[in-house]
Amino acid sequence: MINLIRMDLRRLVHSVSFWIMIAVTVALAVFSTGMTKYDLDLVAKEGGLASRVEKDVQAFGIIVETNYKWLDGDIGFDELVTVDLASNLVLLLLVIFIPIFANGEQKNGFIKNIAGQLSNRGMLVASKLFAAAAQAFIILVIYSLSVAAAGGFYFGERFVIGSVTNFLFIFVLHYLLHFSFGAVVLMLTIVLKNSAFSMVFGILCCCGISALAYNLINIAVRFISGASEFDISKYMIEMNIRCVQGGLGQNDLLRIILVGLSFLAASAIVSAVVMQKRDIR
Repeated sequence: MINLIRMDLRRLVHSVSFWIMIAVTVALAVFSTGMTKYDLDLVAKEGGLASRVEKDVQAFGIIVETNYKWLDGDIGFDELVTVDLASNLVLLLLVIFIPIFANGEQKNGFIKNIAGQLSNRGMLVASKLFAAAAQAFIILVIYSLSVAAAGGFYFGERFVIGSVTNFLFIFVLHYLLHFSFGAVVLMLTIVLKNSAFSMVFGILCCCGISALAYNLINIAVRFISGASEFDISKYMIEMNIRCVQGGLGQNDLLRIILVGLSFLAASAIVSAVVMQKRDIR
């Protein structure tokens, strides 16, 4: 098992997509921080015009909200990163690069060569999950460090570290949810033996298109059962990612943790069962 994990991690680090992932992560962090600076400057110049326009924008797409309290005060690193992570911007990187890596071994024959040597092919899924966990951790860390560097460059002395404890708490929650969603995308890649659908599914979820399906489900459930308070989006990963910011209540925190762990466990089990029963070609 340990050897499998080492092999997958070695393949990950030596793959071209890994280094492209790093470069894109840094570029996206710098771009997003720059756009926040541009938005703040625009609001200061136009006297609030940009903030009024933003309220008219529909909730579909990846929208990084700007805290206009930053106009006059310090800009905290913890707040700046939290806003970006809650927008599903970083999640978008995972839903692209995890399937690319997972599907790559189907093409280069890695699975066929190693599967015959294993009595339990579920270990292949475990090693893939370790690789996905590594990707999620690396992306989140590099994105955070890049935001720190870009924030210092764009905002100068106004850019402060903020609450380290709050940042670490939020970071752990986001890591759990991002990794869990990565596991779902990985499961789709394994089950379908194709990365295209899993990427499209992940991108649509990141952009909030899945909210349309959730609303239809809510309407149907409320009509059938009369449960007017039912909202399935509360139990979906990408929707919970949008909620992980400051001021979480105890019930919200418990729900977020359970949603992340539940999807992670379910994805791992389904992937392992499919891998065990599938004929490797």
